[in-house]
Amino acid sequence: MLIKNFKISVLVMALFAVVFVSCKEDDPKPEPSVAKEGAYILNSGVWGSNDSEISYYDFATQNVKNNVYFTQNSTLLGDTGNDIIIYGSKMYCAVTISGKIIVMDKNGKLIKNIQSEGSYFQEPRHFAVFEGKVYVTFKDGYVARIDTTSLTIEKQVKVGKNPEQLAVANRKLYVANSSGDNWQNGYDKTVSVISVDNFSVLKTLEVVPNPVKVQVDAQGDVYVASFYDYNANGALQRIDSKTDVVTKIDGFSSIVNFSQVYDDKMYIIQTEYGESTVTSCSVFDVKNEKILKNQFITDGTTLIAPGCISVEPVSGNVYIGDSPTYTGNGDVYIFSPEGKLLKKIDSGGKNPVRICFVTK
Repeated sequence: MLIKNFKISVLVMALFAVVFVSCKEDDPKPEPSVAKEGAYILNSGVWGSNDSEISYYDFATQNVKNNVYFTQNSTLLGDTGNDIIIYGSKMYCAVTISGKIIVMDKNGKLIKNIQSEGSYFQEPRHFAVFEGKVYVTFKDGYVARIDTTSLTIEKQVKVGKNPEQLAVANRKLYVANSSGDNWQNGYDKTVSVISVDNFSVLKTLEVVPNPVKVQVDAQGDVYVASFYDYNANGALQRIDSKTDVVTKIDGFSSIVNFSQVYDDKMYIIQTEYGESTVTSCSVFDVKNEKILKNQFITDGTTLIAPGCISVEPVSGNVYIGDSPTYTGNGDVYIFSPEGKLLKKIDSGGKNPVRICFVTK
């Protein structure tokens, strides 16, 4: 990813929410034992510095174990980790500049590096999962489907420019095409809709320029955050996956970073580009389609440059990764569902961009 787009990701959100997915088995092999429940934190590092790493926050001890990947494998994770998910018995990490998808067990032990074939490495960006498959966007304009048993790329399909986040709803894959890396030539303003049954593009939807973030709710609505020119021209949009009609949601014009939906609620951070603090952290009711709270944080805690937000699926606690300095370790703030700070921890690396939860 280019420096501009990377800085935007770490300074304003790069969330979207961290991704939590179900623990549905993806192959017949027995699941390896995991000592305790906890949260993996992906620290992207500084672009070009080859210093991405994974930390583990243990719920029982409330301690953070740093350098998990290096400890398990005696090698570095790579340059610019961008996304991490747990699906079935495996954990998948997209390391963009290094051009690899690292597949691990739930303890961080390497199983396989997946790299695209050809004369150059495709740069992976984000994941989505569905029915035993992992889908990944590549910066060169493709979405790939990975079989979770063979751990091979089965097929790729061409979408728009610089695709970012993606999500599945109503047996369709919705892909945000941003052109964020080629902003000098204008932003893409499309969402590609792909059938998961035959893995081909069904249609292309027009949205506000520079769509980056995508999330879905239980009603089958798809939420897309567009950054436009990173000023006050962005938008939060909703796509009805039954009709594929796009509707703009009022009240969101800044750069938006939002969590996965939990209990019909989505936590939405807005940040003005260039500002030192967030504008708001709202709670949005996706079922009734209205803002419940304009300010989720109720105890005066101030965030500097949030890069990810996620909801722990058992307690409902909200985790927000923050990067107070670009070159120093980040922080993770843990809030109760009522918006009270429960704990602040060192993320164990520079620029935390994703958090995924390990559950029994």
